[in-house]
Amino acid sequence: MLLLCTVWLVIDYTLIPYIYGDISNLEPVSVLSDEQVLVLTELEMQSEQDARLSELLDRSELQTLMQVYQEGLLRKATALSEAVKRGLIEH
Repeated sequence: MLLLCTVWLVIDYTLIPYIYGDISNLEPVSVLSDEQVLVLTELEMQSEQDARLSELLDRSELQTLMQVYQEGLLRKATALSEAVKRGLIEH
């Protein structure tokens, strides 16, 4: 199962800010550089997080992780849209 998350430890922090919790301080994808937009289009949840999410299916932490997942998915979708709009990737 491929999941997304907003904790992207594998990404160069100079390109993408560390995101966990409050996403209100993120710059809109439309103002990011081409390189930053392309990096966002490749976001994936870390394998450790994916394994932990599987363990939490019956626990209260699931709601929090699902919110993190949804925020990351929205960010990725926005980046994909922006990348297509800029002609950085084909749709």
